[in-house]
Amino acid sequence: MKKTLTLILCSPFFISCVSSTSNSDIIKKLEVDFDYDVISESEVAYTGYSIKNQKYLFDLQNAGGDTFKLDLNIPSEVIIEGKNYSVTVIGGNEFLNVYVRSVVIPKSVTRIEERAFIHYTKLESVDIPNSVTRIGYSAFAGCAKLENIVIPNSVTHIGQFAFASCVKLENIVIPNSVTHIGSKAFEGCVALRSLVIPASVTSIGAGVFSNCKYLETITFENPEPPYSCSQDAEYSSSGIPLPPPPINEPNLTHVFSGSNVKTVYVPAGAVDTYKEYFSLILGMEINVLPIK
Repeated sequence: MKKTLTLILCSPFFISCVSSTSNSDIIKKLEVDFDYDVISESEVAYTGYSIKNQKYLFDLQNAGGDTFKLDLNIPSEVIIEGKNYSVTVIGGNEFLNVYVRSVVIPKSVTRIEERAFIHYTKLESVDIPNSVTRIGYSAFAGCAKLENIVIPNSVTHIGQFAFASCVKLENIVIPNSVTHIGSKAFEGCVALRSLVIPASVTSIGAGVFSNCKYLETITFENPEPPYSCSQDAEYSSSGIPLPPPPINEPNLTHVFSGSNVKTVYVPAGAVDTYKEYFSLILGMEINVLPIK
């Protein structure tokens, strides 16, 4: 059941940023609709926002709106028809994404679902709390200005295309809580130079680092090469986990497709295992060295 709350833009949910204080009068007239889906007796999923009175938005654009950006602070609780609900899920919303510069996700949220922030082309920073366990399909795909992101050590699942085409993403730390990285999760992240895959990761999808053309080194902390899943575990629209993906034989063939990876660091006792794996099984010329 979808519900909408209307607030003025200068509420705590948003901080507006413009180049000229002369635009402040226009900003005060803007009203924002916040959309939520009620998913249980006590929980809602935040599904996005829209600006209600578009006329004032057009006025702002005409007054220099190319510099107009929003800092989104999603609340942990909302009151709908007199009843309190906890915001536990971030759902997808592709509308008006060009205005959001930063996002703060509340500690009440446990899942960032598919396409939550896809193509937020002005997004520069995201604060993900240590309550989130899952980052879904294409959650941050196409966030072209996102340079750094900290994944908390509560996350266990990074979905397909989660950070695909984040072309300025230079630094990302995968915590040792993550067990699965979905297919093409970092595809096209051309600013990445190196990455560490923690020992907790036991399965990865195809093409995880495909077309990361400047990616040169990867560290695998697990002494056993991760398995490749033919499909990724996802969730139904109601949040119920779908059956786990089938596990195939270890297969990293397409993981590096289109990248420039020449060196892989692995645990000292696993150098021979990885060397044999890369050379005999995959036919790849990879320099395997012990972790320093």
